[in-house]
Amino acid sequence: LNVLIKAEQLLPFLSFAYLLLLAVLLVRWTNQYYRTQIIRSKGLQQIDEHWKLFVENIADQLNIYNKIEIYVSELITSPLTIGFIKPIILEHQPVFQLIFFPKNIHSILASIIL
Repeated sequence: LNVLIKAEQLLPFLSFAYLLLLAVLLVRWTNQYYRTQIIRSKGLQQIDEHWKLFVENIADQLNIYNKIEIYVSELITSPLTIGFIKPIILEHQPVFQLIFFPKNIHSILASIIL
């Protein structure tokens, strides 16, 4: 009975700690969502038509019917994909400057799409 009374006395503190943790996680999630939207919309450059066609062909082979956009971004340091409903592939500019063989770029893009 004593333990139960002590547990009841701790309940407001535990509830406050839970709500505080929930608030911190919500702030972190909101911050990351905002950063993702900035990466998705700013610093983008169009990519050559050849690469767009390559991505469309791979998507057709994989039966992906959503339109997949591909851009070169100044804000990232490695290739990444964002989104499920409206997917966007972002590549870092040096990837296209440093890789001399198109087969290497094809494998990078194919691994991102898969």
